[in-house]
Amino acid sequence: MIILVNIASEFRGVEAIKRPPSGLLYVGGALKRAGFLVKVMHISAADIKKAVEEIVLMRPLFVGVSLFTGLVARHSATFSKELKRLAPNIPIVWGGVHPSLLPEQCLSQPYVDFVCIGEGEETIVELAAALDENLSLDNVKGIGFKRDGNIYITDTRPLIENLDAYEMDWSLLGIKNYVQKIEGFGEMFPYITSRGCPFSCGFCYNYTFNKRRWRAHSVEHVIEHIKKIKESAVASWVFFDDDNFFANKKRALDILYRLYDIGVYCSFLEIRVDSITKELMRELKDLKVQRIFIGWESGSDRMLKLVTKGFDKKKILEKCNILADYPEIAIDASAIIGFPTETMEDIGETLDLALRIAEIVPNNNFNIGTYLPYPGTQLYDIAIKEGFVPPKDPEGWGDFDILAGNIKMTWLPWASNNESEIFRRIDRYSKLLNHMRSPNPFINFLKIVLYMAARFRLSKRFMSLPIEVVSFEWWHKRAVKKITEKEK
Repeated sequence: MIILVNIASEFRGVEAIKRPPSGLLYVGGALKRAGFLVKVMHISAADIKKAVEEIVLMRPLFVGVSLFTGLVARHSATFSKELKRLAPNIPIVWGGVHPSLLPEQCLSQPYVDFVCIGEGEETIVELAAALDENLSLDNVKGIGFKRDGNIYITDTRPLIENLDAYEMDWSLLGIKNYVQKIEGFGEMFPYITSRGCPFSCGFCYNYTFNKRRWRAHSVEHVIEHIKKIKESAVASWVFFDDDNFFANKKRALDILYRLYDIGVYCSFLEIRVDSITKELMRELKDLKVQRIFIGWESGSDRMLKLVTKGFDKKKILEKCNILADYPEIAIDASAIIGFPTETMEDIGETLDLALRIAEIVPNNNFNIGTYLPYPGTQLYDIAIKEGFVPPKDPEGWGDFDILAGNIKMTWLPWASNNESEIFRRIDRYSKLLNHMRSPNPFINFLKIVLYMAARFRLSKRFMSLPIEVVSFEWWHKRAVKKITEKEK
């Protein structure tokens, strides 16, 4: 028996899609095909103690923990320490983005025995066989381990070339647990068709983890698997969780058209700003695509150049004018503030551009997040040069999460302890800039009032006493809770 664990991400909003631990479903499927008995546990931080007690009774060959940088790293450390306390002889294997980028730091912890570096499908099967048969670990590519008090990292494992050789094994968790209802549309399920991204955004892990390479399942593979999911989950909307679904435009449209023909429609996909054209938006509208995500990142050309986005403010506005002609498609528009070397003037340019975009595209859902210096990104070294001191252990990385509270932005010499809270309020007010008309007169009136309040706040940079967002979030949570209770 092998147990694979992921501690679910924590979201501030109640609207966040239920994302499955996709990596573990791929890895678990590979282990099953190799003949191992596998159990996947997708738990919350509150479930750690109960889960550990269950695992101890099952006496697995090892426990694999998948994690990324942020609060999940802290929760994974808590889980691993508790498991080691109750069952010190059960090996613990960490995998995923965070241990892949900081393998030595993770292995230096007494509660981590092995790390899988990079993609895990091939690595985990070889590691499982080595542990099961007591074979040498030296020939298993893509792992780190400890021997006689020393840390060893084996040869790098090449990226998987044929993704169709692997698939998410939904029998390990059940797709219905991750289906989400879209009001007025139907049931939606998540799906990943590709890995990586060919671009080099300075804040993205893909630069190191996927070596700036984009690889994809074949169109046939995607269609056949989505057909099966549709039949088993009785859902007809798909949420594409690819890092860059439109890395290959012809392939992306081929998938969307073929799904359309079998009655499956796209509720969400991600696309680069500079890929937007009138022709493409017309096709997405005809294909009933409900929402797209764009990362415009900054209103400062200096920052856009620093993070190597490959476009400028003029291009962003040009593409937003195209988006304005297709109000049927909602836009999730993401920007980041607090980059290394960024000034308040740069941030002001981002806020001013957000206000202009809001005027142009009324059905725009903004996210203006705070930059966090994650390892494996191009900006990481710049942040260190500017004063950032990386945490010394996984628990310390738990502070580098939007939900973790006040973050000391030491990579910005001018930022006081107040700035992280101010940045959070900027994000919360930006979310009120959506002024798409609602058929409900009361909701429509409320949206207009909140939109005007947000415009005033952001234009004047006045973030004190955020009465509007606190009141709105309280009301919204109550409304969602009532809807959820009614559905139950």
